[in-house]
Amino acid sequence: MLIKFVKSIFRFSHSVPVEHRKNFWNLYLDIGWYGVLNGTTIAFLSIYAARMGASAGQLGLISAAPAIISLFVALPAGAWLKVQSTRKAVVWSTISFRVFYLLIILLPILNGLISSRLQVGMITGIIFLMSIPGTALSISFNAFFGETVPQEWRGSVLGIRNAIFAIVTTLSALLAGWLLNSVIFPYGYAYVFGLGFLGAVMSSVHLFSIHPPLNQENATNRQEPKLLKQIFLTLKHQLRPNIFEGPFRTTIILLFLFHLAQYLPIPIFPIYSVNVLKLNDQVISLGTAIFNLALFLGSTQFSRLIRRFRSPVMTGAGMMILAIFPVLLAISRGAPMYLLAHVIGGLGWSICASSIYTYLYESIPDQDKSIHLAWFNLGSNAAILLGSLIGPLIGELIGLQPVLFLYAIIRAAVGYTIARKG
Repeated sequence: MLIKFVKSIFRFSHSVPVEHRKNFWNLYLDIGWYGVLNGTTIAFLSIYAARMGASAGQLGLISAAPAIISLFVALPAGAWLKVQSTRKAVVWSTISFRVFYLLIILLPILNGLISSRLQVGMITGIIFLMSIPGTALSISFNAFFGETVPQEWRGSVLGIRNAIFAIVTTLSALLAGWLLNSVIFPYGYAYVFGLGFLGAVMSSVHLFSIHPPLNQENATNRQEPKLLKQIFLTLKHQLRPNIFEGPFRTTIILLFLFHLAQYLPIPIFPIYSVNVLKLNDQVISLGTAIFNLALFLGSTQFSRLIRRFRSPVMTGAGMMILAIFPVLLAISRGAPMYLLAHVIGGLGWSICASSIYTYLYESIPDQDKSIHLAWFNLGSNAAILLGSLIGPLIGELIGLQPVLFLYAIIRAAVGYTIARKG
């Protein structure tokens, strides 16, 4: 399957116009190295925090931190992007964002000098700080991708990127599990977080190598006072009410519900895995690997499915499949059902991960992409914030197992609504 997939990438690349090939390959390598980061630091940071004694509420705050920052930064970042070259915006926000992964390596190294409680607080603080450039990166990369990849190639490129991401994340998670099982706690986490930082650096290198041929918004050099004035005027322009006319209004409401349903149970998962199921790091890493293997297998079929079904139908169906994940976790009594949940979850996310942005781009006019993406980012992060904070609170009120069933019902209902109304 893997060899067949690699061959299909090369066949696809030969069908791509010459002027886009280098950019597409850098997009593939970028997401590959990001898969290293995802399979290591991103996958295991919340597990590390749980093992340091973090509560569900604290994990919810860690999950919510990027959303909290985004609520304040998204619109100014969108305004800045409007008067800025998207490539320059991606370069600087990437550097500012990913350098924080270097700090995370120090936490397990200095474990003897820093209490567990303080480490949880430091993790939260680091996530808050890195989310400032992270918000700018999220908005600018979406616009950057839209400028780099012509519309007729986006579905295929997204499918390939998601498949590469899944393969590399799977291998990285397995390597992380082996390291955590082989090296005494907590120092194995230093190696895992170090691999994540390497992935962040190499991903950035490939982003820097991309030069969008479709860039219509490259800003000329301006004197600083004029630039600040232009940002203010652009920010004022973003607040106009007609931005929500047409299909974009329905899309942003439905995607708000999507992210709310997605994030309600997420802070519960690490606590349930560590404290209730009592799973070790090797089983958790295997679950991450299986999830991403299923994500890869599903992503290889995305181009075929998106030609048969509308993107909102795909997004809704993916969310309904994701509703099965918390159910299986809730009835799990050990590793087998836990791993099965990750198979189903990976297949569901393989549909959502590609179709959600196809759905979004279809509702955005060619002009003012950055403004619409800033509003999408604002809406989705408001949902992430709400879900991450109230999800654990409801769990503490009614219990972790019952709340997983409740969130499964909410996910299924939201998925059905998107498929019908989108």
